[in-house]
Amino acid sequence: MLAIKIQEAMKQYRRKTGQKMTYELLSRCIGIAAGTLASMGSRVGYSTSTTNIEKICIGLDITPGELLEIIPDPPGKSKKKKKKTVRKKVTKKQ
Repeated sequence: MLAIKIQEAMKQYRRKTGQKMTYELLSRCIGIAAGTLASMGSRVGYSTSTTNIEKICIGLDITPGELLEIIPDPPGKSKKKKKKTVRKKVTKKQ
């Protein structure tokens, strides 16, 4: 499972530049809603596009390796399997 470490990256940005970065400021810079950024940063396993990862990395001047972290799945947690839908064949009556 992947974790998107936006909060850590924003702190790193501040240490590097001396400028405070917030979700709202980052949102204005990269065009991703602040609420979406907050969700990405707080929910392990949040699914997003590589385009969004690229935008965040460019906005914070970091690499994807600095933004993403692999977190092992908790014990006992299994991936949900989709139920297979059985469709009945419809035939025309003559």
